[in-house]
Amino acid sequence: MNNIFLAAATRSGSTHIKNCFVLLGWRAATTHICLDEHFNEEHMVDAKIATALFPMGGFVFQQHTRAIGRNVEILREYGVKPVVTYRNVLDSLVSLKDSTGKDPRKGYTFLPLHLPDLDQMSEDDKLWWLAYNMIPWWYSFYVSWRQADIDKLFIRYDEFYDNQTAGLAQILEFTGNPIPEDGKLDLVSLHKGGKFNVGISGRGWDLPPGIIDLAYSQAKAWGPWREEIECNLLAH
Repeated sequence: MNNIFLAAATRSGSTHIKNCFVLLGWRAATTHICLDEHFNEEHMVDAKIATALFPMGGFVFQQHTRAIGRNVEILREYGVKPVVTYRNVLDSLVSLKDSTGKDPRKGYTFLPLHLPDLDQMSEDDKLWWLAYNMIPWWYSFYVSWRQADIDKLFIRYDEFYDNQTAGLAQILEFTGNPIPEDGKLDLVSLHKGGKFNVGISGRGWDLPPGIIDLAYSQAKAWGPWREEIECNLLAH
C-alpha cells in the first residue's frame, strides 16, 4: 500500500480520515514526522525520520504542517503526494475554542511557543486571542500548499463529510491505492472511535461581527490570494 500523507489544517476532520484508513489496513505513524523543536513554529519534516518511514509504505501520516522549508522537497524525493485537508476558518475557530477546556496545548501548531493559561481568560478574551493567533496560520497554511510545486489533493471538510465514501475513494485513487469492494468504505466512514468534530458547518457565522471582520481584513493582506482565501476559507 502506498503511504497517505495528510497535510492537515487544525480542526479539519483529519483525525477521523486517518482513523478510517487505519481501519482499512494502514498503520498510523506513531513517530512524529516533524521535528519537535519546530512543533509550534515551522513544523518541519524530519529528513531522518522520512528516510526510515517513507520507503516502507503502508503508513498514514497526519501532520499539521505547511509547505515551507524542505518539506515539499522531502515529500517529492520519496514520491509522497500530500492530501491537504482544510475547513472554513470561522467554523474552525469555534471548534478550536470548544476544545480549549480539554487540552489547550495539544495540536495548536499555529500558536506561539509561549501559550498563556487560557483557562484563566474570560471566554471573550480567549476567543479573541485564538482568533488573532489562528487566522494568520490558517491563511499561511492554505496558500503555502496552493503554491507548492508538488502534486497534491485538496479535501474540504464540508465536501468530504457530505459524502465520506466518495471522499475516501478520491484519496485512495489520488495516492495510487486500490479502492476496496463495495460497502467497505461505507462501513469505515461510520466509525466514530477517533476524534471527529461533528460540528455543523456554518456555525462560525454566529461569532462576534468584529472577529468576522478581522478574518476578512487579514485576508486582504494576502493580495492576489485574497479572493481565493475568501472563496475557500471564508465561504458560507
